[in-house]
Amino acid sequence: MTPPNYESFEEKSEVFKENFKIDNEEEVDSIVSMYSSHEKDFLYRGINTATYKLYSSSQVQWMLSDAISKKTNIEDYYNFIMDSIELTRENNRVKQYIKDNGISDNDLFILALMQHYGMPSPVLDFSHSIFGALYFAWDKCDRTLSDTQTQLSDYISLYVINKKIDWVNCSVQNVMGNSAEQLNDMLQKDKLFTAGMVDTKDVEKEFLKLPYLKFKDWNFVAVEDNPENPVKISIPALKFDCEYQIINDRIISQQGMFIANNTLDKPLVELMNDWCKEKYFVCYNIHKKLLDYIKQKYFDTNDINEERMYCTKDEESNYLEEAIRELNRIVKEKLSN
Repeated sequence: MTPPNYESFEEKSEVFKENFKIDNEEEVDSIVSMYSSHEKDFLYRGINTATYKLYSSSQVQWMLSDAISKKTNIEDYYNFIMDSIELTRENNRVKQYIKDNGISDNDLFILALMQHYGMPSPVLDFSHSIFGALYFAWDKCDRTLSDTQTQLSDYISLYVINKKIDWVNCSVQNVMGNSAEQLNDMLQKDKLFTAGMVDTKDVEKEFLKLPYLKFKDWNFVAVEDNPENPVKISIPALKFDCEYQIINDRIISQQGMFIANNTLDKPLVELMNDWCKEKYFVCYNIHKKLLDYIKQKYFDTNDINEERMYCTKDEESNYLEEAIRELNRIVKEKLSN
């Protein structure tokens, strides 16, 4: 099964809060100017074909393998994701990367690694940078145009969403932090409780591992990152503290974060529309004839290129990509069988 696409501008307009066509350089400059002055208030995602819907890479791989047509269910899909997480976690190069960088191993870190280095995952990349998102809309774009040059396939897309909406602020990390605070308050108010009554090893394991299966029942959820400010969890009543990151080299270079889509076959935009009863995404469809202009004016002048965005001169990053590419091959073979 091939993932469904948008067939027309009219179809996209029914789904997005606003859906624009950008056909000249002045309109490109206007968008960049508008968002650059408030860049950190938004999240951005670039798509190099405007017809594509926002499916996660694991959803796409699941569909392409015809797993859905084999009468599989959502639990089979989650098992596929968990198997992929564990396969990645047990890879020797991944283990070495974790050790060399002093990273606390957790499922969200592994998912981020999978997404950035070519393994199917349920998380979709977003960027805090409009230039980063535009780069990925430009990168590897098929420049072929239709006869009329007016079809949706003649455009790339820039998706924009406001970071201030509640569900973005309600990230996995924030939920974990709030849970720790509530647990601590409850224990402190319990007059019969004393430190040492509870073995904190299970608590520590739960908070440190950030198990994917704990948040799979949320149809979609934001996954934050902040390289300069690791998430810290503290439960003083249990004398327990921990911190964790989900970062890797490419997240840093791309100023990235993630939104997990935990459904089997629902694209993220439509999923959010259904559950939130409100449209949040704005889409700018930018004509492919403007790609060279965007590169020259915005990428070349801001040192945005393949080397920077993919860390191609970083030996450690290249080793990871090589290892995870092989894992991806193994996963595809398993699905096909």
